[in-house]
Amino acid sequence: MRIIADTLGTRVRFEEVPLDELRSHMRSEGWEDADIEGMITAYAAMVEAEQPVWDTVERITGHPPLGLDRWVLDHEADLR
Repeated sequence: MRIIADTLGTRVRFEEVPLDELRSHMRSEGWEDADIEGMITAYAAMVEAEQPVWDTVERITGHPPLGLDRWVLDHEADLR
């Protein structure tokens, strides 16, 4: 969030969505209950464990990936 806020030059706040609200939203988008629970379980596991960093982009393109700040600038209109 700091990178997004710094890049946009604005405050960004995090609002946790209650799981029941998330489930309801996902159902409204057509998700099946088993898939919803699978995603929630996967996201919870990602928070608990350090995630690996892969070198795939650099190996394929020959240069390091762009940073989050570049992505934010490219999607600025979507974020405002």
